[in-house]
Amino acid sequence: YGMEVDCWATGIILYILLCGYPPFKSADRNQEVLFQLIQRGKFVYDTEYWSSISANAKNLIDNLLVVDRHKRMHADEILLHPWIMSIGQ
Repeated sequence: YGMEVDCWATGIILYILLCGYPPFKSADRNQEVLFQLIQRGKFVYDTEYWSSISANAKNLIDNLLVVDRHKRMHADEILLHPWIMSIGQ
């Protein structure tokens, strides 16, 4: 595994930190369904939890949870992302 996996994991952790639950979940806890959701990169921002989260934060997650590792945001790009750059301002 390479740095791309770390960036994917960063997206997962960021999603959980911002809303309290993981981005990929199966309604009936079916592991096969869960695996398929992950493979497709299919997740949603439930309005109840995400309505107060900024568009920039969601954009960062969107760019980290890209299934194709070649299209996924890299670590140096993460550090320059507007949401990260706005921290502390």
